Amino acid sequence: MDFIFFIVFVAIFAIITYKMAENRGRNAWGYTLAGLLLSPLIMWIVLAILGKTPEKTKADILEMKKVMMEDETVMGQ
Repeated sequence: MDFIFFIVFVAIFAIITYKMAENRGRNAWGYTLAGLLLSPLIMWIVLAILGKTPEKTKADILEMKKVMMEDETVMGQ
């Protein structure tokens, strides 16, 4: 029974690490694997310090501008 809890917690931590890396434009599988081998907490700290990649930041800004343009179009009608 303890083994099942351990596997569930490891899976949850791996999913959190994967999503954090993916949202920051980082190599999600690489950070997940490193988190499983070292510690998810260490990977979370590393990802928080590194932040988003320049490409991800640019993509987020473009997406935000697109949404704002759509909102202005809707409001103008």
